[in-house]
Amino acid sequence: MNSLVVFFLPIFLHQGYAGNKAPNLIVLQPPRVTSLHVTSQIKYRFASTRITSKLANDGGLPSEAVFDVIIPSEAFISNFSLEIDGKTYTGVVREKTSPSSVRIKTRRRGPSADNQHKIRPRDTNRFTIGVDIAPRSIATFHLTYQEVLQRRLGTYKQVTYIDLGQPVPDLRVDVTIQESRDLTYLKVLPIKNSNFVTDVDVTEIDAESMVTMPTRNTAYIRYQPSIATQQNASAGDLPASLVVEYDVSRGKDAGDVLVVNGYFVHFFAPKIDNAVSKDILFILDTSSSMAIRKMQQLKLAMTGILQDLRVGDRFNILEFNTQADFWQDNQLLFVSDENVKTAVDYVTNLYSNGATNIYEALVNGLEFMNQHASENRSLLIFLTDGQASTGVTGNEAILSNVRSRNIYEIPIYSLAFGDDADWSFVKTVAIQNNGVGRRIYEESDAALQITDFYKEIATPILSGVEFTYLEDAANETTVTKSSFKNLFNGSEVVVAGQLAKDDVGVLSLVVSGNNDGEIVDLKLKAGVEELIPADETAREIEMTPFEEVTEKIWAYLTIKDLIRQYEGAMDQSQKEILKKKAVEMSLKYNLVTPLTSMVVIQFDGDVLEERPLQEESDATEDTGGRGGWSSRGGRDPHFMLKTAWLDDQLCFDVTGKPHDVFQIIKDPLLGLTINIQVNRGHSTGRTYIVKVAVILDGLTLTATRDDIRVNRWRHTWADDILHKMPKAVIISQHNVRSVRVGLEGGFSVVIFKHVPNNSGAGEEFLNIELDKEGKLSRNTTGLLGQFVHKRLIMKRPRRVGDKIVSQLELHTHKRVVRGLAELQMRRDPIFETMSRCWEVHPGKGTFALSQKHFLVKNIKSK
Repeated sequence: MNSLVVFFLPIFLHQGYAGNKAPNLIVLQPPRVTSLHVTSQIKYRFASTRITSKLANDGGLPSEAVFDVIIPSEAFISNFSLEIDGKTYTGVVREKTSPSSVRIKTRRRGPSADNQHKIRPRDTNRFTIGVDIAPRSIATFHLTYQEVLQRRLGTYKQVTYIDLGQPVPDLRVDVTIQESRDLTYLKVLPIKNSNFVTDVDVTEIDAESMVTMPTRNTAYIRYQPSIATQQNASAGDLPASLVVEYDVSRGKDAGDVLVVNGYFVHFFAPKIDNAVSKDILFILDTSSSMAIRKMQQLKLAMTGILQDLRVGDRFNILEFNTQADFWQDNQLLFVSDENVKTAVDYVTNLYSNGATNIYEALVNGLEFMNQHASENRSLLIFLTDGQASTGVTGNEAILSNVRSRNIYEIPIYSLAFGDDADWSFVKTVAIQNNGVGRRIYEESDAALQITDFYKEIATPILSGVEFTYLEDAANETTVTKSSFKNLFNGSEVVVAGQLAKDDVGVLSLVVSGNNDGEIVDLKLKAGVEELIPADETAREIEMTPFEEVTEKIWAYLTIKDLIRQYEGAMDQSQKEILKKKAVEMSLKYNLVTPLTSMVVIQFDGDVLEERPLQEESDATEDTGGRGGWSSRGGRDPHFMLKTAWLDDQLCFDVTGKPHDVFQIIKDPLLGLTINIQVNRGHSTGRTYIVKVAVILDGLTLTATRDDIRVNRWRHTWADDILHKMPKAVIISQHNVRSVRVGLEGGFSVVIFKHVPNNSGAGEEFLNIELDKEGKLSRNTTGLLGQFVHKRLIMKRPRRVGDKIVSQLELHTHKRVVRGLAELQMRRDPIFETMSRCWEVHPGKGTFALSQKHFLVKNIKSK
């Protein structure tokens, strides 16, 4: 009697074709982009960008027009509309938990909806919506997003991402800047196609950019790239970007305050030459997962950072793996040539080993700083590439102990290094401890990413910064965050709020802080509407009315503040209160935030349909306690596949027999094969994964429930293992019962051993996880490899009776296979809970999966 096999695997579906041919293929003629206009207006750091795209269907059959736009991760969408067949459809913001909003599962890396975007740039969100348009018809999309530009390293940066998957005959980008002070710096970087930080200073203005400055505080930029430029810019993996950087004049003053229509916005970035000395502790992860490349990049970054420490600073280093060890046991050393050289030598000799004891590192680090550091000049930099795997491993327990021991509220600046880092946890550590969290992407420029982050906090100019609005002029309950542990050179603080009364004519304020022992009090009186200038650039671009800017900045900052508090709150009732407030404001101002989404109400015949503006973003990422995607292997009775395109899993039944061996991945270009063997449990009668083989040139790894064999070496699951092979690194950590095979190209396989709970019920079995499967070649096949480099979408989810159904589309190269899928509740085999999945039926109008096609003779079959 056949039994059923189940295991989870995260497959990111790219466009392309591999594996067996599928039936019912339909050749589509994609619509043509006839025009793309981007209009961005920056008014007092508030950037509002409108994108208008027209797509024409020149073919004789209906075709899907896809509007696919990338925006900065800090921006909120504020408006969306679609014009088609003489009708206009407008986007409506809903709370994200609304059942009518079906979202694409989030993921930062990997290919997008088609070959045009192989990789989404860092720190961005992608929003996509598709509609069918009739032959020889045009669809026009309009999208507006808004953000308050942050000042980093002395400049404001506005980035416009441009879809250059195909040359656009009418492509134009307009940027207008209007500021409260004179522009002292303006740079328009040439259009580029890059995802990397560079230390090369690009100073020239692109030849196809027109830059004018009608007044000393306004600028106008128009960019119209030629077809040849567009083709060159679209040659890489990333969408092109146009970058505008600028800054305004500074003085040692309390900044600028805009007061209008009952709202005020206060910009504060004084010019102070004397830096505040700091006491700094670097807490560095040196666990085994940091092996080779990450350690090399960390050492390179730390060498530069140590050499950039300022005279007067004091510092120490705490490395942690299974245990945490200080470089200097009982002291902070003053910066000197000798001490820096000794520290560099220490860092150079660090090596990766052991597990990840985050609890001991943070707690010991804070207790050390409490004893040896100065209260108002202390900060921690904490870097990790994984999640807690030894010692105290519960995130809640770690966070609680860190908060209780941080008696001086020392800022913790947290870096999540690589895809496996627990970003949610790392970010929460920073939020709860007055710091900032940042992702460090695991690529060739990781060292520069780390050093650039350090540069942002390298030079504090004020500590203990407090904003006080006098004479009860401000409504304190509406004021955004107004107390800051540090103000760093090159940054800016923005505070906004509502006035307490309608008749306030002057807003008096004082900003106080400490500059290395010197008390600084900066005062200002701001008259209502006195900064409203003549709009010199209105003839070029219709600017946002000044009267709206202050309220929109206040709303943006307030929502950001609420979301930050929500992410850092530990009390569940408090989280719900903060979430409710953030959602209410998002809905009031029609903003797509991490807690809301946008749907487009569209009539399809007699049916009222809600089309979701689908989202792929970092802000909403749910990692489930792991830094990357989690794939879990297990037992019968069904096959569940987690893709990057679907919020819920895809599931279908696969029959199998005990001792069957399935080839799940075969990449002939990499020379990689991954096989699994299944068997029936002794006591339960269920089917489990009992053996996994990873075969690569020069490497044969087999993992069973008893041991791990790497070529001629035999290990137990209780061993810590490190093998450095020509094309791969094998690492095993006994405390988490896992073995990881990382290929030099970035693809990795992690095999976990599952053991029964304390009751002894159940069977031992193996789980498997694949990461960065986009690094596999397009020739990849296998039971799961057949999905690599394809796009899978559920189109137009709708309710039919008591069921929710969707049209399933499997996209290959210029072909689409269509069928139906039904939303079901199926049992999650690992957590023994019910889980939603889209169930498809092979052979019923959709692609047919043949289990027999991927059966092989034995576990080492290639």
